[in-house]
Amino acid sequence: MKSLVKAAMTAAAAAVLSLGALAAPGVAQAGVAISIESVGNIKMVQLIVGGLHFIVLPVGYVLLRMGCQPYAVCVVMVTEEAL
Repeated sequence: MKSLVKAAMTAAAAAVLSLGALAAPGVAQAGVAISIESVGNIKMVQLIVGGLHFIVLPVGYVLLRMGCQPYAVCVVMVTEEAL
């Protein structure tokens, strides 16, 4: 019974990822990469990744308030994704 439930959940996840890939290819790939890398403590991995994504907002705000050009926020985003 467990294997049947697991197979159904895998099929549902694949369908959701397929639909997500059509709407936003980068987002679907990021989710797959995280799920593949997350074997142990998934909660901690998600906290770290989410925290890194969130840090773009305050850093970008500070840069814009300091008078930087808007592309500086894109540089921060690219840098954060590289981490």
